Amino acid sequence: MKVQAHKRNDEREKNLKEDFDKKIVVVEQVHSQKDKAAEAVTKMKAENRDLRDQINKEINDALKRKRDEEEYEHQRKQELIRQIRELEKIPIVRTKGFDPTEAGGHGLLEEMSVAELRERIEFNKRQIEQDTEKKRQDNLARKDKEAADLLETASKIQDARERRKAGNDLKRQQKLEDQQALDEKKRQIREQGLIEAYDKINKKKNDKRVEDERLAKELKEIRLQRQYMNANAAMVEEKAWKELEAGAERQVRDNQNDRLIDRCKINGITVKDQTVRAENKKNEVTGKLDYDKGYQERL
Repeated sequence: MKVQAHKRNDEREKNLKEDFDKKIVVVEQVHSQKDKAAEAVTKMKAENRDLRDQINKEINDALKRKRDEEEYEHQRKQELIRQIRELEKIPIVRTKGFDPTEAGGHGLLEEMSVAELRERIEFNKRQIEQDTEKKRQDNLARKDKEAADLLETASKIQDARERRKAGNDLKRQQKLEDQQALDEKKRQIREQGLIEAYDKINKKKNDKRVEDERLAKELKEIRLQRQYMNANAAMVEEKAWKELEAGAERQVRDNQNDRLIDRCKINGITVKDQTVRAENKKNEVTGKLDYDKGYQERL
């Protein structure tokens, strides 16, 4: 503490000396400016007075700080002296030297020295470290086995997925082939039905045409036969046969109209059938595309 106090005093004296030297330099600079003009001299005197007052103030402040520090240092020294005296009043307990290899001698069971206790603690510590290392090795081996099992399981799952994918592809192909065969069969049945309907319609048309030709021929024969009858009877018959002929012509026109209507119906059925088949094919392709798009997500 005395050494530190001397160091602080030396530092304060050094700082004061440096401040004083600086002020001396300033004073010397002030004195060197005496040859200047009166105005400059007056100004310099005023500055010197201000500087002198400032220096005096700084010196007084430094002296006051020094007195305060000396007073604080004195108080601290008195407090330390008081504490030292209080410590000197405490009695000193004299003990013998400590031997770590000797036991306490208290007559307790399993009584041991500090050295033996340290050896046992070190032995237990090594035992715990060995057990920990063994557990760590066991955990590593268990984790390696679990990783191998996971890899094997993942391989089995991948194989099962591939087999299931191949089976699904085969089922899908078989289903597509069955659907195509079914569509082809339906198409053939529809075409066969259309052909049979067309044949029946043509047969009816031919029968009607043959019947119309027969009626026209009979009408012509009757007309020739009736030409040789008398005038009045001929006129009556001619009128009657004209009516019959007009009825037959109407029948022919009706038959022709019926044939045209049947033809239009057949054409409409064909167009509708083709439209339905195109729509079914479109729906089939769209469904297959949707199924293929969602296949990966479902898998």
